[in-house]
Amino acid sequence: MSKSRGQIASKRQETRITRSLQQIKQDAKRVLASGALWFAKSDIVSELFQIEAKTKEKPSKSMTIKKEWMDKIEQEGFENKKIPALAFSFGENTDYFVIRDREFYTLVEELDLLRRLRDELVSRNSVGN
Repeated sequence: MSKSRGQIASKRQETRITRSLQQIKQDAKRVLASGALWFAKSDIVSELFQIEAKTKEKPSKSMTIKKEWMDKIEQEGFENKKIPALAFSFGENTDYFVIRDREFYTLVEELDLLRRLRDELVSRNSVGN
């Protein structure tokens, strides 16, 4: 059975996201047959994220984000103790990510803390030299 253009575009997007996560040292995997099997949830799973990926078949100027997609990925993220994210593409090679507000604010807090710790370490090392 040959794959539809939509299936080909989806696989390409999922592979692109998985490889990008792996390049930044995240253990990420595409979920084979995602959506087709009751136990194969989401499209991509990494150490931190449970990702549902959506793309257009051809380049487009708009994309509808459905609440049911967000509800699905939020439930799966909760079940697997991962941050739920929706990745979408306008049919080009760029992906955009949607996360809930509380995850966004938590990530901002953690990033801010890491930057302050880094700055403190740099400051200590420069005083000691």
